[in-house]
Amino acid sequence: RDPVRLTLAGRRVLFAHGDGLGPGDRGYRALKSVLRSRAFRLLYRWLHPDLGARVARRASSTAERAAAGPAEQRRARVLRAWARETLGADPTIDLLVLGHTHIPWLEEVGPDRHYLNCGDWVHHRTFGVLETGSPPLLLQWHPSGAHRPWRGAPGAPHAQRKSAPG
Repeated sequence: RDPVRLTLAGRRVLFAHGDGLGPGDRGYRALKSVLRSRAFRLLYRWLHPDLGARVARRASSTAERAAAGPAEQRRARVLRAWARETLGADPTIDLLVLGHTHIPWLEEVGPDRHYLNCGDWVHHRTFGVLETGSPPLLLQWHPSGAHRPWRGAPGAPHAQRKSAPG
């Protein structure tokens, strides 16, 4: 789907999945044009749900992306750069939220302007929180209910941070 603009908690937010944004991702762009075509959707409806689910699992690389290997790290860097560029070029966006890589990331790109990737619920157990008058948060769910700020896995390059000036 196309990016969506909403106002939430007093912030102007741009939401996008992140697939096909920025340079690269040509393979996905080609696959997306097929998967979203009217003909494919009509044919897919004829599949038994069990077979359809199996086809979807084989076509998806979400499970492999959870490990955040070199390819996903590269893609995450491309999306972060795209987010920074978009926030820098469009003063009507206060918060840009992407997914796609499932790598948690929260960065203050400028004064009160942020990029957020909520990560994922299954592997990182991370989620974003947006409250009026407060900066966005990236939290990690804990079974006790004591959710804590995401700090990244030990040695991981994707912890919460402010971007360097300039």
